[in-house]
Amino acid sequence: MPATRLDIYQPVGSTATCGHIIETPTPTTYDGPLCWIPRQLDSSAGGQVFVNRDDFGPLSGHLLHMSFGAAS
Repeated sequence: MPATRLDIYQPVGSTATCGHIIETPTPTTYDGPLCWIPRQLDSSAGGQVFVNRDDFGPLSGHLLHMSFGAAS
């Protein structure tokens, strides 16, 4: 893997069966990543979250990237 993937997940039609989610219809492909974050900027992503609270100052309304590695 060349770097950390940044993906966007969209809701899909699904059916719950015995606690498992089954996509309907079964996907035949997958969407590629939105972008790749180079290893020099982040060697181990922790995830992303949109900040939708006003008390985060200039980060309010933006995507926040968390890292277990060396995020820059």
